[in-house]
Amino acid sequence: MPVLLVWLGEAIIGAIGWLLKNKLGQWIASSLIWLGISYGTQKLVIGPALDQIRGYMTGFSGDLLQWLGLLQFDRAVTMILGAMATKAGLAAAKVFLAKRV
Repeated sequence: MPVLLVWLGEAIIGAIGWLLKNKLGQWIASSLIWLGISYGTQKLVIGPALDQIRGYMTGFSGDLLQWLGLLQFDRAVTMILGAMATKAGLAAAKVFLAKRV
């Protein structure tokens, strides 16, 4: 059984190594990295920031909140926070990858 696991591990690592050598593999790897950064920023940055903004808005009048909803204020804040967090994440990834190479 352990020999089978070692053989399976070598096959998987070999397939991943081959996949990263061609353009399709590089595209798949970069898309997975992008999805990971996007998911992380959504859960770790944007969600808590929007919750904090909603907490600050509890004292606003109903009319003002309706106007903010009509102007899609929540979407604008989400887009801005997402862009800022993604830029910071990509800059950190570039620094990390530059140190490894």
